[in-house]
Amino acid sequence: MSNSSLANMFIPARWYTKGRDGRHIEMITLHHMASILTAEQCGKVFQGNRKASAHYGVGIYGDIAQYVDEANTAWANGNWDSNCKAVTIETSNDETGGDWHIGETTLQSLIKLVADIAKRNNLGKLVRGKNLTWHRMYMATTCPGEYMLSKIDYIIQEANKINDNNEPVKEEDFEVAKVYKNGSQPEIVYADTNLTKKIGSLNAWEQCECLAIVNGRYLVKYKVDGTNNYKCGFCKYSGGVS
Repeated sequence: MSNSSLANMFIPARWYTKGRDGRHIEMITLHHMASILTAEQCGKVFQGNRKASAHYGVGIYGDIAQYVDEANTAWANGNWDSNCKAVTIETSNDETGGDWHIGETTLQSLIKLVADIAKRNNLGKLVRGKNLTWHRMYMATTCPGEYMLSKIDYIIQEANKINDNNEPVKEEDFEVAKVYKNGSQPEIVYADTNLTKKIGSLNAWEQCECLAIVNGRYLVKYKVDGTNNYKCGFCKYSGGVS
């Protein structure tokens, strides 16, 4: 199993598990640092007493460091199964709070790293919520922040372009989302599959996109009432998915 040549330094994390507990790499999981840090500074955090780590970090200047060998399991997602299956990336913000904005230089480095990881691990076309995932899918957290969530489709598109020799991604290359049809009662939308943090709700009979089923929960993309904004979250009710 190889590691990314894009990383220009290796800063060994204190906390990780050797091997992958019999699993293999199936996905990439995105995180944000909730801070403005270089990749080296983030690595120093993972050498401290906080029992957490990630495989890579992309810093405020677009710098990339590695903290855990891809053959090993980083302690990142708060979910053991997903930790064992994922290559995880921490990403610096350029503003703190709000939507946790990420700078363009950092974003472009992240895209290149995502493409490299996907190619080396034979992940194929990246698909939202399947082989390109984010921290909030596995536990109650604001990570990776609303700004990165708004860029997920863009990250996927650009990374897929890189691995397709920069040929434009065609419409038929995308997996078509299914339609989620809510029932006669409003449905709460949660930030995580444990249904611990409410982030919104669907109206009775509302229809929206169903992007995936994760741990038995329905990952939906829905429009926020009275706006042109969209959110993603998890529903308990199976609805009528078609």
